[in-house]
Amino acid sequence: VFPYASIGHSAWVGNFCIVKPYVRVSYHAKVGDLSLLSPYCFVGSYSHVGKETVLYTRTTISPKISIGERCVVYAHSVVEENVPSNSIVKGIPARYSKRTETINW
Repeated sequence: VFPYASIGHSAWVGNFCIVKPYVRVSYHAKVGDLSLLSPYCFVGSYSHVGKETVLYTRTTISPKISIGERCVVYAHSVVEENVPSNSIVKGIPARYSKRTETINW
């Protein structure tokens, strides 16, 4: 967890996650193992981000939203609906772009 990142009350961040500066993970949110949260991301309260998921810069996850495992959310996207595993989403509001089986770190 980098400086200036904010992890809320009862929030859970998994093992080996990278939480960049100015990220905010709200209360009771959960971020899965091996996930990357780029600068200025916001994860709403009671939201769940699956393992091995990448949220690029200035992504907003609305409260009570679930992002599946191995997903990619493009920069400046606003996620207002649940995202299934192995998906790439982008836009405001975020829409399904394509499916991915693996993420090349």
